[in-house]
Amino acid sequence: MNNLFSNAFNLSQYLSGKVDPRTGQFHFSINLLSYLGNTLNGPIIDLVISYNSLSQSNQGYGKGWLINLPYYDSANKKIYLSSGQAYQIESQRSSSESQLKYCKLKAFKVDTSNDKKIKILQKDGTTEQLNQDGFLEKITAPDGRELIITYQTPTRKGLIQTISDGSDRALSVSYNNSKVVFTGADNRKIELFLTRSELRRIQWPDGTSSSIEYDTINSCRVIKRITHPTGKTEVLNYYRNKLKIPNGGPIRAIPAVQSHRLYGAGIEDVIKQYDYSVNNFLGYKAGARFKANLDNLYERQHDYRYTSTERDNQRKIVKTYNKFHLLVDEEVFDLDSNKRIAKRAFDYYADVNTIFSDQPDQYQLLKKMDLTFYNASGGSRVETNEWEYDIYGNLLSETDAYGVTTRYSYYHPAGEENCPASPSGLPFLQKNKAKSPSSRYASGDEQCLVENYTYRSHPSLIEGKTYPVLATRTLSNELGSTPVSSWDTTYFNTPSQAHQHGKVKQATESVANNQTVTSYTYTLLDAELQTHQTTALKNDLSFSESWYESLMTGEKTKEVDSFGVVNRYEYDAQGRVVKEVIAEGTTFEQTKDSTYTTSPQNTLEVVSTSGSNLKYKYDVLGREIEKYQTDTKGALSLIEKRSYDLASRLSSLTIVNTDKDEEVIETTTEYTYDLWDEVKQITQPSGLKLCIENDKVANKTKEYRQNTSGNRSYQIETYYNELGKATTVKIYSPAGELYSDAEKKYDGLGLLVEEKDVNGITITYRYDNAGRVITENRAGNVLRVEKSYDRDSLESWLTQIKVNNQTIGTRSYDGMGRLLTETKFNQEPTTYRYDTLSEKPSEVTLPNGKKVTYELESILNEVKAIKPSDVSQATQYTYYATTSLVHQIINPSVELTIEYFPNGLVKAETRGEYRCHYEYSRQNNLLKVTDFFGNEETHEYDAYGRENKVTNNTANESIEISYDGFDRVEKEVVSNTAGQIIEHAYYYDDYDRLQQKISIMAGIQQCNQSFEYYKDNKLKKKTTIDFQRNTTTEEYQYNELNRLSFMKAQGPLSPKYINEKTIKQQVFEYNPLGDITNVSTEFIDGENTETDIVTYQYGDENTAQLITINHSHSSIESIENLQYDANGNLTCDLEGRIYIYNALNQLTVVEDQADTSLSEYQYDGVGQQISQSVPNQAAIDLFYSGSQLINEKQGDIHSQYLRSGSSLTTRYTKQNDNVQRTQLITDFKGSVIGEISGNEKQLLRYSAYGLEKH
Repeated sequence: MNNLFSNAFNLSQYLSGKVDPRTGQFHFSINLLSYLGNTLNGPIIDLVISYNSLSQSNQGYGKGWLINLPYYDSANKKIYLSSGQAYQIESQRSSSESQLKYCKLKAFKVDTSNDKKIKILQKDGTTEQLNQDGFLEKITAPDGRELIITYQTPTRKGLIQTISDGSDRALSVSYNNSKVVFTGADNRKIELFLTRSELRRIQWPDGTSSSIEYDTINSCRVIKRITHPTGKTEVLNYYRNKLKIPNGGPIRAIPAVQSHRLYGAGIEDVIKQYDYSVNNFLGYKAGARFKANLDNLYERQHDYRYTSTERDNQRKIVKTYNKFHLLVDEEVFDLDSNKRIAKRAFDYYADVNTIFSDQPDQYQLLKKMDLTFYNASGGSRVETNEWEYDIYGNLLSETDAYGVTTRYSYYHPAGEENCPASPSGLPFLQKNKAKSPSSRYASGDEQCLVENYTYRSHPSLIEGKTYPVLATRTLSNELGSTPVSSWDTTYFNTPSQAHQHGKVKQATESVANNQTVTSYTYTLLDAELQTHQTTALKNDLSFSESWYESLMTGEKTKEVDSFGVVNRYEYDAQGRVVKEVIAEGTTFEQTKDSTYTTSPQNTLEVVSTSGSNLKYKYDVLGREIEKYQTDTKGALSLIEKRSYDLASRLSSLTIVNTDKDEEVIETTTEYTYDLWDEVKQITQPSGLKLCIENDKVANKTKEYRQNTSGNRSYQIETYYNELGKATTVKIYSPAGELYSDAEKKYDGLGLLVEEKDVNGITITYRYDNAGRVITENRAGNVLRVEKSYDRDSLESWLTQIKVNNQTIGTRSYDGMGRLLTETKFNQEPTTYRYDTLSEKPSEVTLPNGKKVTYELESILNEVKAIKPSDVSQATQYTYYATTSLVHQIINPSVELTIEYFPNGLVKAETRGEYRCHYEYSRQNNLLKVTDFFGNEETHEYDAYGRENKVTNNTANESIEISYDGFDRVEKEVVSNTAGQIIEHAYYYDDYDRLQQKISIMAGIQQCNQSFEYYKDNKLKKKTTIDFQRNTTTEEYQYNELNRLSFMKAQGPLSPKYINEKTIKQQVFEYNPLGDITNVSTEFIDGENTETDIVTYQYGDENTAQLITINHSHSSIESIENLQYDANGNLTCDLEGRIYIYNALNQLTVVEDQADTSLSEYQYDGVGQQISQSVPNQAAIDLFYSGSQLINEKQGDIHSQYLRSGSSLTTRYTKQNDNVQRTQLITDFKGSVIGEISGNEKQLLRYSAYGLEKH
């Protein structure tokens, strides 16, 4: 049946290696070995054999198996291309060029002027030359590099013997009656085992194998079953008489796939089913008899339609094709309701009502695609994409669904200014690329860039020949304008050193007045090619990198970074990394060994010298099903399990954890999907569901949560544009009432140009030609932010920020984008010096002239010493050699030593004589911490993975945490062995904001807080009922820039003013920077209401520095001459206290006006305050767990805290064996507002900006 022909076989999906619904055929391909010749310069051949059940040919790899090399069948005058397409040679286009039947596009040429040796010429000038028997014998690239294909003896024509570049490195093939062996240049082998001239088994380089079984249907040998090394099996069932051949054909019908099933151990069967119309791609019932080597449909004058139907477990897809076998409609149906949900309509250059000879050359190319979405109520929405092509298949324009159009132009093939002639005589060298904004959304301010390209001739390795290479690429605002940036490339012209001839020698990028020059050298080693790259930047900065690639495979074997650090890689026969050596030959060398297995389980195990190892298990489809990780004991423990649905989408994720008794706890999150393969529902371990409804017609999503009782949360409805960017966000109450909405607008290029928040306040944006924001206007022109960028770069390196025309900061950069100088307002600059290529500075000079130097560990790119000008503050860092983790941080004040578990979690922190250590679950949840004073705290978690109990074993107290149906904290109960101490109950509004918190002790309400909010979640009103059941209310208002503008308070807990009088209300005014300029305060003085208007004045030079505070009320003293040092630190405060800082800008001493020390401070090596000393008192020492304060110590007294999440619930102070407890009450922000210690109770008052008053 080699004469059975349809041009449908030349269309892309037939070549995909899957079932082709157009033809009903299962096309299976086997990727064999690749050969990259000429010291990795090419050409490259990727050998693939593909099965065609309609072919009787045997090219040596089994009947029906065709290799992807060009071939000419002289008997039938049929040429097979490397793409898999096949055409009948019909006539001569010219004296040397052949006309191919049904191929009009001038994308390549077939030269048959030499009857014995046909040449196929690609657009770029690559030539494939066939020998006199019609088999590929040579591939010649435009640069003159060649690959030579030799064959077995003349009696075994077409059987490849070697593929080489003329060197001793070759891909070879050997044959016998039962086996074909492909051997790569690196000695990797793939073996094909044949039985009765049929390919039955493939053995891969790692020794695993795949097997193939066949069946005979209507004289055709079809693939029935494929078994893969992973354990996956594919089974195909066929229709016998579905696809009928017109009268006169060699058989009545060809087999067509009815179902394709995937199965294997541990997975559900994945089945796809197919059906076909009576009309088919062979032209059945088209009104003509079968003709050999002709496409019956192409010969028709009028159109002909045929369809295919594909079904999976969710969808039915119906595809309709025209007489040219082009997909014209694709309709998607919900399988359950059989309702159409989407349709793609395709429009081509072809005119189906015109004979083939009158078709345009681009007849098979797509011009337009309409994607229509449908809903159940009959609504629809259309997205349109459009394309234009020339007769050579070059893309001329494309317009996306948003409406952005990109246009392309090409140089004339004969050559023109800035471009030599095309080596093929076909145009393919791009001249420019220009983008135009969408007319639907254009604002008129879009800056559309044009890319222009020029080319130059470069000598080929074939004497006397040249080929075009890219010379320049420029980016401009419009054609002919001054370039925004440009790139110029030069190449090696060294025919005697072929390994580098034609490779890039130097690439120069120019932006404004800056040039970045990247130079390359190439060194040919015994088995590797070394590429050395040097980049020269502005400020005389340069750096170098190298990498090494195997000459056999092209795989990267080694790389040397700009610090000189070497990483090395090794691969197995399948090309997978099996060893990775990091920082080879250094103190910090680490090795990772990877092992792959397929039997009895598909696994990958990664063993690291750091001790932190990984292991993955995969199912037969290659999907991760289990993950193992080193735990704190050094054992490899299961931490995750995954399962998948029939569409290979994640359906469940199980987290495997352990509790304090090392019992295994599993929590599972489940996922379901809609017909668009987007997540529809996520069910948390607690049963709480996150629901996402996708409405493709309205182009919106609706998200809400639903608890196990069926109650819903508020809903977020988001509308999108055609680019998938949010345009409107609406929030609805659980009852479905609109609560708030916000909007975003985009320009014709899809850049955000305006957003309106829930209060109707707008921010508008403008951009430069690199797409960077240059202005932001907030609330009209109330606040205008202007941004400038480094003119020598297209990166977002800010050089200046102005607010309402006032400069608030400047920066400058080196060529790597590292800060060189930085100023804030008008103070002296901070300068940065770099002695290495690290992004971390070697020296920082502060505005006051003091310097801080940094010594770097170049291998890790980490700081190993900080040396300020005041050497007493020097800090040293050391690192573990095996893991590169921080080991010690030492400064004159403290020495901190950190120990780790094998998995990298912190095991202990030691500070002098004090030590804090930790225990963790398998999922790295904290189970136990023993603080610096030996106090033990344990953490427990419920069956859903939520923390539900924290116990202080020293105080014998615990806090139990319970949750509501939406996984929010509902109640916290602090208790000890004697019973409950205090309970905090939480209530939420419809939008998950804390609405009320009630704190009860011994059955008596201690504090009742309630909160109201604005739509933007800012606090509107706070009501507090205190210990005596007295009520205090505070109300807040905000201005158009979302700054607090008004506060009113009433009740005994109303905040106190600076004169200890109770505040009644305050009005705030600000400057553009957000600094307060005026505050009008009404306060109660006895029976009277008094007013104080405070005016804040800022410096002339540094407008962010508060200088004077003037009070209008006669009883309150005004403040003048607040003083600052050159670094901007306050040196003299409102009460005349003097502040002294060290070279690291850390406050070290506070003195009174008589230079008497009031307080002194010390810090650790990471900048945390660790000590405060006050005259005539024992020093207060502070201890941290990471960055969280965990203990305080003064004399023989120390403290610790009990926390629920990030909120404090109890503070303990211990002196000897005596423990004193203070129960803490926090507000909606977690700030402490109440303290209860024994019979002593107090609620704290805060002013609007947090000033605490008891």
